[in-house]
Amino acid sequence: MLYSPFALLNAGSGALQFDLAALENIDTAGLAWLLQQLAVAKQQGLTIALCNVPKQLLSLADVTAVRPLLPISD
Repeated sequence: MLYSPFALLNAGSGALQFDLAALENIDTAGLAWLLQQLAVAKQQGLTIALCNVPKQLLSLADVTAVRPLLPISD
């Protein structure tokens, strides 16, 4: 299993917001990793919100039909 950034957090520790403004490139492998980490966070009782999601990530999520799985915040 790949490293999970949520492994260091205790279950039920609350809500996390990830600002993706600095994300320059992502491919399907990166999107798959992100979705896996969101699932891990959910299993640990964490609430995740993604903000400043780049257009490239949104386009990739649309093409792969996984955009509804992304917890995008305004």
